[in-house]
Amino acid sequence: MAGNRRKRISLSVLTWGLVVTLSSACSLQAKDAAIVAEKLQTVEVITVQPEPVLDRYALAGTLQSMKEAVVSFEVDGRVTETFVQVGDVIKAGAVLASLDATNYKLQLGRAEAAIGQAEAAVRQAEASVAAAAVGVETARQSRDVLSKNGEALTQEAFRKATYDLNKVETSYKDGSASETDMNNARLAYKQAETNYLNAKAQSDQSSSGVTSAEATMAQARAGLEQAKAAGREALVGRDQAQMAVEKSSLASPINGVVLEKFVSAWQLTGGGQPAYRIGDITQLKVVLPVPDQEIRKWSVGQEVALTLYKESRNGTVKNVYPTTNTSSGSVNVEVLVPNPKADWLPGQVVKAARTSTGETGILVPVEAVVSSGSEPYVFKKVDGKAVKTKVTLGELTNNRLHLTSGLSPGDQIVTKGAYKLFDGDSIATSEERAK
Repeated sequence: MAGNRRKRISLSVLTWGLVVTLSSACSLQAKDAAIVAEKLQTVEVITVQPEPVLDRYALAGTLQSMKEAVVSFEVDGRVTETFVQVGDVIKAGAVLASLDATNYKLQLGRAEAAIGQAEAAVRQAEASVAAAAVGVETARQSRDVLSKNGEALTQEAFRKATYDLNKVETSYKDGSASETDMNNARLAYKQAETNYLNAKAQSDQSSSGVTSAEATMAQARAGLEQAKAAGREALVGRDQAQMAVEKSSLASPINGVVLEKFVSAWQLTGGGQPAYRIGDITQLKVVLPVPDQEIRKWSVGQEVALTLYKESRNGTVKNVYPTTNTSSGSVNVEVLVPNPKADWLPGQVVKAARTSTGETGILVPVEAVVSSGSEPYVFKKVDGKAVKTKVTLGELTNNRLHLTSGLSPGDQIVTKGAYKLFDGDSIATSEERAK
């Protein structure tokens, strides 16, 4: 029985020792894992590829709206209401402000009344022309009747009386006609002459009547033309009054953003006085003063790297000015700047560098290069390890360094966290650690 007891004690000791051993091993493994986890550095990396190398220029310019309009009322008046404020995004045709249009509406009413009066005057003048035309026709018919039936007949009778008088005078001289015959012939001649002269006078008078009727006709026609001219003038006045009413509302001519506001409600404003400045800032421009000795390197369509604080984007040369600036001798180059999010603003100053044609190289962020010693270096990420790699520096452009040696396309380098690394450190990205 004592032997069995010793066996049980030995077995218990052995079991306890095994448990202690296993526990110690697990603790050591956990410690090792914790040490490894502590040494694994979280970094950010990029894969380098050849890129166009930028010429280094100390150029800067102020951003401007590519399309901009200073809008004004075209008529005078008092502002009754403004509908948009600085910073509002608006569409072309949107009403910006309005004027009190009471006086312009009164002018429109008077103009429409003048049109009615002019139309009545035209109708009256047309009636006068029609009446004058009837008068002319009547006078002509009367003249023709008198000329045909009066003057012509009496003229023929006068000719006959003249012939008869001459014949009787001849007979009287040779004694074949009496004095009574002579007196009768002379009396008939006088009567025929009087009748002819009266008929001729009436015919002349009827001709004068025609002339007078024609003059009345001409006057009536002139009155009609004058009435029509007054009608046209009234229409113009109506159109002008209507336009003034319409122009009492101010609309935006373009899509864009309200950059400045110059008017407020109940303010008196004059035609042509600025009310708003509107700009389309989805595309900006910047005018760069390029030294004249460098201008041959610039051309339309060329890309330009632009930097605003730490943000960069590419613009495109739209125009190279044909003359130099008289004050500096530089040549202005206009560059279009895409701004689809409208996050760059007119008035901000950007730095610029022109993209070289043909030359490429490896460009890395400044923070990726460590230069604590005599030679600059970067850390490549190779199989989860930080590998210290010496590099040769080129130019600094837009907060990026051109590395002329030390790296190859496709290499992965640490961009954030490089200054706390040592050669051989275990590294991983935050995405890798999350797996």
